[in-house]
Amino acid sequence: MILLKKGDGYFLLPPYQDVYENDTLWMISYIHEIKNGNEIIGLGGVDIGIDWMQSFISKSDIFNEKASIMIISDRGIINAYSKNKGKVGKTINEELSTLDVERNLLFSDQSNYLTINGSYVFYKPIEINKLKEGWHIRIEVPESEIIGAAQKALIIRIVIAIVIAIISLLITFIYFNKIVARIRKLAAAAKRMAKGNLFIDFQTVGNDEITDLGKSLQSIITRFSEIITGVKTTMEQFRESGNALSSTAIKLSEGASEQASSTEEVSASMEQMSANIEQNAENAKLADKIAQKSSNEIEESSKKVKENCRINE
Repeated sequence: MILLKKGDGYFLLPPYQDVYENDTLWMISYIHEIKNGNEIIGLGGVDIGIDWMQSFISKSDIFNEKASIMIISDRGIINAYSKNKGKVGKTINEELSTLDVERNLLFSDQSNYLTINGSYVFYKPIEINKLKEGWHIRIEVPESEIIGAAQKALIIRIVIAIVIAIISLLITFIYFNKIVARIRKLAAAAKRMAKGNLFIDFQTVGNDEITDLGKSLQSIITRFSEIITGVKTTMEQFRESGNALSSTAIKLSEGASEQASSTEEVSASMEQMSANIEQNAENAKLADKIAQKSSNEIEESSKKVKENCRINE
């Protein structure tokens, strides 16, 4: 965590040896954090061979090959040495007898030089992406090779600045910027996925750890997208089923309304029939009264006829 904070999310592991196809190679590891907001959710990194540094400075012919060039990591480990390849991986304590004098230059973040034992020694810090301290280029040039120039100070600064600028640009732009761009791309994809965006597609070209990380991330995104698509399909089916149920309910409601209307008509007819029956009952009672009255009158008339018959006898 301290290394990440110090390098603003980046750090380099010191050189180490690795074996590839029976060859021993010197490697460094470049690491970058992957964050979701302020939370670190992982690390991405790549291993980089540094033998090319040795090859590059060994071919340098600065001051007729009288100058020696050394690339030193933040822990004082030699990454490349133009005069002796066998010193790669060792600390400068083992190589430099003048370390006590040079210590302030080695740990400075400014370009400096001094004269030691008849030689000019130049230190230039290397800025690798956001790693602004730790690595240096050390160039030692015999004073006798420089004295002959008319404007010694100006020539020293110009020549050394050009050499250092070329080496720094090669290290920074050719190698590390490409790596940083790939790591940032994966970090951005992980951040978008963490925010819920699963419609992410990016190319994973290469055959290293970053490519493997990208392929794994792409597989996760694809799987989540399939799950979300399945959920959406299921919800659409539920919506269609709901629409069908709603349509059926409307039809049932219309049928119920029609049934209620028919029931009202039957009820009205029943009320009319009940009224007719009551009227017929009244008429029947009236007819019964009339019949009773007629029967009484007939009976009365019969009695009178019988009485008249008795009288006549």
